[in-house]
Amino acid sequence: MNGFGENFGQKVDLTTRIKEILREYPQGTSILKEFVQNADDAGADTLIFCLDCRSHLCREDLAHGLKGMLGPALLVYNSATFSDEDFKNICSIGNSGKASQSTKTGRFGIGFNSTYHITDVPSFVSRDRVAFFDPHACNLPGVDPSNPGKIVNFIQNKEVLEHFKDIFESYKILGCTLQEEYPATLFRLPLRTPNQAAESRLSSACFSTDSIIELLTSLSAEADSCLLFLKSVCRIGACIVNDGAKNPKWLWRREIHRGIENLIAERQHVLASMSSFALARDHCFRDMGSSFDVPCDTRSVCISIEPTWQPSGFNIQGLPDSGTASRAIQYVLSLSVGGPESCKLSLQAKSWGMNLIALGGSAISLDMDGCLLLESPTTCNRTFCFLPLPVNTRFCFAVHGSFELFSNRRDIWRGQDMTGEGRLKSMWNSCIGSECVATAVSSCISLACSKFACVSPLNLLPYDTDDLVFKEITLNTIRNLISAPIFKARNGKLLSLESLCIIPHGMGPQLRLLFRTLFDHLELDYAEIPSNLIKACAEAKIDIRLLNQDTLASIIASAGCSMQGCAISPSNMFVILKFLLEDLESPGSSITASSLSRVQGLYCLPSISGRVVQFPCPSLVCNSTTVLVNSIDQASLLEAACGSEFSIVFCDDSALFSMLSCDMICESGLKVICPDIFSECIRLICTSSVPSSSWIALLWKYLGSVSIDWIRSLIGLPIVPCQSDEFKVCCLQAVENSSVISPFSYASPEIVEIVSSASTIGVYFANLELCSCATHYCGSFFREPQTIPVLQACFQEQSVESVICALSTCSLHILKYIRSHMIQHFQATESSGSETHLISTFLALKCHPCGQTSEHCNIKVGAEFVAVLPPESVHSDLLSNKFLNVADSAGDEQVYLKLGVPRMNVSEFVRGIISNFPELSHISQVKFFAWLENSNVWEDVQSDSIVHWMKNQKFVPTNTVGSASQAHQLLDPSQSVLISVMQGCNRFPAAHLRDPICIDVLRRLGLRQTLDLQDISEAVSVIAHDETDFGRQQTRAGLVFEYLDSHSERLLGSISGVNNDQPEQNAYLSRILREEWIPRDLRPIIGDVPFFRPQDKLCALANARPRDELAVCFTQCP
Repeated sequence: MNGFGENFGQKVDLTTRIKEILREYPQGTSILKEFVQNADDAGADTLIFCLDCRSHLCREDLAHGLKGMLGPALLVYNSATFSDEDFKNICSIGNSGKASQSTKTGRFGIGFNSTYHITDVPSFVSRDRVAFFDPHACNLPGVDPSNPGKIVNFIQNKEVLEHFKDIFESYKILGCTLQEEYPATLFRLPLRTPNQAAESRLSSACFSTDSIIELLTSLSAEADSCLLFLKSVCRIGACIVNDGAKNPKWLWRREIHRGIENLIAERQHVLASMSSFALARDHCFRDMGSSFDVPCDTRSVCISIEPTWQPSGFNIQGLPDSGTASRAIQYVLSLSVGGPESCKLSLQAKSWGMNLIALGGSAISLDMDGCLLLESPTTCNRTFCFLPLPVNTRFCFAVHGSFELFSNRRDIWRGQDMTGEGRLKSMWNSCIGSECVATAVSSCISLACSKFACVSPLNLLPYDTDDLVFKEITLNTIRNLISAPIFKARNGKLLSLESLCIIPHGMGPQLRLLFRTLFDHLELDYAEIPSNLIKACAEAKIDIRLLNQDTLASIIASAGCSMQGCAISPSNMFVILKFLLEDLESPGSSITASSLSRVQGLYCLPSISGRVVQFPCPSLVCNSTTVLVNSIDQASLLEAACGSEFSIVFCDDSALFSMLSCDMICESGLKVICPDIFSECIRLICTSSVPSSSWIALLWKYLGSVSIDWIRSLIGLPIVPCQSDEFKVCCLQAVENSSVISPFSYASPEIVEIVSSASTIGVYFANLELCSCATHYCGSFFREPQTIPVLQACFQEQSVESVICALSTCSLHILKYIRSHMIQHFQATESSGSETHLISTFLALKCHPCGQTSEHCNIKVGAEFVAVLPPESVHSDLLSNKFLNVADSAGDEQVYLKLGVPRMNVSEFVRGIISNFPELSHISQVKFFAWLENSNVWEDVQSDSIVHWMKNQKFVPTNTVGSASQAHQLLDPSQSVLISVMQGCNRFPAAHLRDPICIDVLRRLGLRQTLDLQDISEAVSVIAHDETDFGRQQTRAGLVFEYLDSHSERLLGSISGVNNDQPEQNAYLSRILREEWIPRDLRPIIGDVPFFRPQDKLCALANARPRDELAVCFTQCP
């Protein structure tokens, strides 16, 4: 019989088991964090990750599996050594012994097995031994599946080191020589190559040096997190040994630097407390029925983590690159152990075989200046169980606790939908959160707020009430801190939350700013906290002094008279009043009796004077009446006029004004000014005193914002500011009765001068500077800045004589301007019967052009000969001062005719010109003849026609200066014979009238082209008396005698002797015969016979004889 049967039973394949473990546990930095846990549990204070990029040389006959161990590897150094128990425990899978040790960090992970993510053949050196693991049992010599590993005591087995020199040479780094005991631990994890990954039954993942560098870089961002809540590790770093190099070089390094002594002491104290907790629990568990109570023991410390250290015993070269790992950061740490409820639950869990210790902690990040790092990846939103967990919170600080975790460390147990052990674990997490964790958080926040001036508790106080575990942390932290002095007061002291007035963030930024300003003025300490924190306080059943209507009313009432000088603007003070008047139970509703009673007597009404006055109350005795208006201009007007009698309150919030206008408030003593009442106030002010210019300016500013109908209610009041050297006001009138002209900025310079002259009779421009805000109403109350409206304003209260007297001071240019615009007005006006004053003024002004000198005169119709011109074109030089010069505009002529000025016809015009003809210039006389030539006067052939009249007028200038004659009395100068015969006689038109046009006109008027006896007699007389030149006398006498001879029949044919019927002709003939004008022949009568000769060279025609008869009669011959 060969024993009890054949071998049979359940077996576990080592590679399969490890693969299952790796499947549950993620890759990434979690692999490296397992080494952090192991180092911390071993009591190491230093941990270094080193990437050895070298490929070590080996002899050719070395086994293939051993050659695979000599490539690049990840080295993990920690400053602790393995104990004998550790060497034993590391060989176990899933039963390392840490799970039952409640103070061990590694009880929360899978420990050494995580190395198989990276390698198939991990090994380590500690003390005097080198240990190798070969789960495949194919890489090391002499291994099998029942003993998948080797351990070598390199001190006692020198021959093994020598035989496998190539293998052991790769461990000689980071202070390890293999010549003496190694006072630390160095893990060596050869990187799984792609070929090895293809054959591996543990993992198909391969790692390169680049992937390890990436892994180490990721860990650098979490280095501070790894150091915060460990029990022993204070330094952590990463370095690299490049291929071909001998010494490592830093990648990064972090060390707890400042405060490390205090931290070590506090860690030891916490470890002692945890041990005491476990002993007390275990003792009570053995003594069934008893209980234990360990109060929360809390320790806090401030530290800094910096990149400053170097390991002892070996050297690592270079400095770390710049980045997060190169910054120095401060941390406030708190650790707490114990709690009454935790004690009970820990004892209950003991019966389930669970060794639970109540441990909690918290950390806050700050820069080296003491300012919060609110978005620090180390602490913000982070959860720890010694090492950081992928569990997010909504806290600005880190929370740490001995939480019960899932096996993969990805989450904590929480929720109420579990039973058994799972429910117990969830209850445990909530319990330590509410006790030791909350206590640690409270202590951490208190220390940060008291030690660092820049830290505000509002940035730290928790408010997460959604998650079951974190809700308990939030509520109990708030309960712990409600009385803690963590808020900085204005005097530098620290105050508790319960002593402050709380301004909720839900009020909105403007309202919060307003209350901050008010409380600063009242020197009241306050704090602004978010709504979710207020909600958390409510859930924690904590009473805080939350700002509401009643709270604010109490504050203002306590302030009393100090509110009078409050620097808050009136609009903001009304916001406060509106807030006070809101009903607490139904915000936004109308005023209630309770809300009204809340504000009565409070200093909460801002007056226009800048003071804050009391809200009226029937029982309140005041020196002045409080008046409410909804226009700043109304308020300013009332304040300027009667500020000493009233407290003027201006409210531009229409909703609030409507609310304050209700009967309930008016009955309490607040007087509300409506538009109708305000117009009466203005009327009273204006009639009781003379308004000042500043008050008038305020009034018109207000008038610019009201309706025109309301302004009409002020008609008759002296409120119109006028443009004057001194301040002057006129009464407001409708435009048809107004004597005020729209501001002169709209007027032409001519109108400005007219109004300036009319100011003596009460016509002014409105003062634009004082009434500019209401210029859109000018057309309703001020006359337009134009000539006619200005003149109509002049007649408002003045007589025509006064207006004429005032306007007479204007320059001729302005008078002509007035005439032009008045003519335009009369042209556009159908009937002028209602404009008697305007017409009279127009005619009386000395502005009407008249005569050839373009002088201007006034028109007195009927007093003298004044007339408009005929329609034909006549040059102005022909006009006398009796004629209006309107030849350029037929429209002007019609206006004058319309106004009663007589219009002259052609006949009257010609009579007037000819009557004044000698006074005209030569040019004008010529122009008159030119006009006369083309006129139609020649068509009238009646005996009383103007032509007949002109023929009888002695108006034609002659060739003798100063003399004039009828046209028929003059001779045509175009006849040369007449010129020769009548030379020296006053018988021709003046020289300037001898052009063809003038001669034609004169011919029509009777200008003669032949001589008569009168002409001959005058020529004879001239010859007879010209004694200066005998030759000329002879010549002219010959011409006269020749003309007389050639025209004898016409001149003498009808005369025979003396004709008594023609006395003038007889007289002319007699002069011709008797006048001595015939030249005598002075030659001897008979040869050279001398005889007596008379001295006269001329003789009368009657005495003249032919030469052949002279010898007989002894007379003279012609």
